[in-house]
Amino acid sequence: MALPHDAVLHCYQRVLYYEPEAPVPLLPGKLDLGEHLQCAYGVLQLVEADPEAPMAMPYRGPVQVRARAGGERLTSPTAGTVSVKQLMQQACMPPWQRAYLPLLYVNDVLVCVPGLAVAKVDGAVPGDRYCRAVWRANS
Repeated sequence: MALPHDAVLHCYQRVLYYEPEAPVPLLPGKLDLGEHLQCAYGVLQLVEADPEAPMAMPYRGPVQVRARAGGERLTSPTAGTVSVKQLMQQACMPPWQRAYLPLLYVNDVLVCVPGLAVAKVDGAVPGDRYCRAVWRANS
């Protein structure tokens, strides 16, 4: 059986994945409340959230969106400092998809790995608005 020119087959944890074409790299940018960003393996949206909601973080304006470069670390409120690679491995994310999951930064500090972790936030004050990053993976 021949595959189309750009198609790729991957095998990860005994599951076969078919990709009809190579994914488009994520370009750095900004994301504000209510906006969404179509990415190679899903859609990212920044939505308003209750401060007690899971994965909620203080909203301090648009977040910077960047692709993974490797070596990133996040200070988790529960687990201390963890590597993004470790978070992705624990979530059983296929290795070839990891570079395409957008990472969120505020003032050049990693604050969120959508769907996986939010950084510990210092300096939150009563009355702060909160948001959360919603990641909807392509099916």
